[in-house]
Amino acid sequence: MIVRIDNMAIADKMVKNGWNEHEVAKMSGVNSATIVKILNKGSANFNTARDVLVAVGLDPQKHMEVPTSSYFPRQVLDLDAIETIMEENGDTYQSVADRMGCSKQAVWQSAHYKRPRSKTLKKLAKALGVEVEQILKGEQI
Repeated sequence: MIVRIDNMAIADKMVKNGWNEHEVAKMSGVNSATIVKILNKGSANFNTARDVLVAVGLDPQKHMEVPTSSYFPRQVLDLDAIETIMEENGDTYQSVADRMGCSKQAVWQSAHYKRPRSKTLKKLAKALGVEVEQILKGEQI
């Protein structure tokens, strides 16, 4: 899971302590290129963000923002429902892709991926002309 990280707080710590990217990388167990990306982008995967924040002495709970709406957690896409809706509408992956503004491969991957991002899920449902709930299974993962 990608999280937002307070890259300015990390940069401040680095300046105050005279650390460079290589030193922070060594302290946190990640590579220097990852530290540079964190400083530039302000995001990283959850574990990396936590490790870097702890290594420089910052509290992850205060300096890391975990997204709350990036996924429909614990929900599984219902591929059968998606394909039934497509069949009833006379759709192909390409026609759905055209409405979503992406490639047919992207639509196929979205339909077959169990936990797509909420934005993708909403676009897929809209392109199919249904509510999000109609393409989700009731089971949990």
